[in-house]
Amino acid sequence: MPKATGSIHYIEHRSPMKDETGEYLIHPQFVYSDIYDFKDMTKGMRHHHQMTPAQFVAAIESIKDETMLALSQGMEVKIGNMLVIRPKLKLREHKDENGNYYHKVYHEGERIPASEVVCSGFEVRTTKEFDKDFFIEYDSKCSRSPWKTKAFAQDPEQEWQVITNYCKEHGFITVKNFRLLLGVADYHARQVLDGYCEGDFPKMVREKVGATYLYRVIGE
Repeated sequence: MPKATGSIHYIEHRSPMKDETGEYLIHPQFVYSDIYDFKDMTKGMRHHHQMTPAQFVAAIESIKDETMLALSQGMEVKIGNMLVIRPKLKLREHKDENGNYYHKVYHEGERIPASEVVCSGFEVRTTKEFDKDFFIEYDSKCSRSPWKTKAFAQDPEQEWQVITNYCKEHGFITVKNFRLLLGVADYHARQVLDGYCEGDFPKMVREKVGATYLYRVIGE
C-alpha cells in the first residue's frame, strides 16, 4: 500500500470508550504541522497583494470590536461566509464549606434563575459555505504523523508557572487550556496535569464536570 501524503496529519488517540471485548477504541486526532499565526497572515496578505499590513490590522481590530459588541447584546455573530460565533453558557459554580466546587441541579420543568447562569466561553464554527469552498479548492487528504506535535515541551518549572498563573486568574485549567498556552499535544498536557494530582503530596486536584476535567491548584 503506498504511503499517504495528505497534508492534514493525524495520530491515533485512545477513546475512553471500550468495545464489547473490553479493549479501548481509538480514533484519529488532528495534529498540526505548524502554526499560522497573526504575524504570518499579515505577511501573507502583503505577499498576495490583498491589502497592506496596516489595512489588515485595522480590519481585524474592527471585526473584533464589532463582534464583541454584538455578542454582548445577545446576538449570534456571522463573520462573512466564514465563521459563526455564539456564547457558550453553563451553570455557575459555588464553593462549599470544605472548598469543593459544585453547581446547583435543575430538572425538567424548573426555571433556572439568571443569577445561576454564566457565559463560560464561545462556540466557534465554520459556515457551510466555508466548508464547501475549502473541500472544492484544497486537497483535504490525510496522512498519519509519527509525531505528537511540532512544538517542544517546555521546562517543567516553566510549565508549572504557566499553570499556577492561569489558575490564579481563572480558578482552574483544562487540558485544552494547557495545550493552547504552550503549544503541546493533548497527551503531554494530560500527562503533566494528571501527574500533579498524584503522589503523597499532590499539588493539584482534578474534578470532572460534564465531559471535561478541571484541574485546580491546591490552596488557591
